[in-house]
Amino acid sequence: MSQRFLIIIALVSVFLTECTAQKTNGSSSKNVSSKQWTYDMYKTVGHTNFRKNVLFQQSFSSSKPDIPLLNAALFFMTNEQRQLAGVYLLDYHPACEIAAFQHSKSMVEKDFFSHTNYKQSDRSSTVLRAMLAGITNPSIAENIAYNYTSGSTTYLDVADKLITQWMNSSGHRSNILSKQAHQLGCGVYFSGSVVYATQVYQWFNELKSDNPKDKLPNLLNGTAPVVKFKDFE
Repeated sequence: MSQRFLIIIALVSVFLTECTAQKTNGSSSKNVSSKQWTYDMYKTVGHTNFRKNVLFQQSFSSSKPDIPLLNAALFFMTNEQRQLAGVYLLDYHPACEIAAFQHSKSMVEKDFFSHTNYKQSDRSSTVLRAMLAGITNPSIAENIAYNYTSGSTTYLDVADKLITQWMNSSGHRSNILSKQAHQLGCGVYFSGSVVYATQVYQWFNELKSDNPKDKLPNLLNGTAPVVKFKDFE
């Protein structure tokens, strides 16, 4: 075999190796970027299939939690409980999630645990918080809880703890299974390894919404989600 032929083979081998590496790196980047919850997934994921979704099976870390993902897990688990009880399923609405997330955030940052926010007069009641979230006809029921994430290995584990806690309380269970509810959004926030959680239910009538002053939690990569309320109405 001539030296020139061997050189050609070597060059072709190097070229193919570089192409494979570029393809692998590109695929890896794509996979990394897809490993976070986005709000359009509420259209394709539901209470019957979310537990099989690899996103919810990811390892959980309280140092960098995917808050929208955990919010979604709580929403789907609520509909799981409703289905088990023979109650109709609730629709998701981002305005409810805004109100829920912002209340959990307030409880952590202002150091209180209550349905009444005594620390911020413009957010003192569920109605005021709903209006900041863009709900113009609020009729709100609310569940709150806090729990420790130690021992939780996945997002499903963390959400299961909170749902079990609520279901073991008659008042919270009543809200979860209420036949007055129409829409729901869940929101969590963290204080170290402690998770604070809120559920906001719209009762009696489907909510009407306007431009919210408050915002949804950022996605895991730090970007602000772009969500159109009309897509969920």
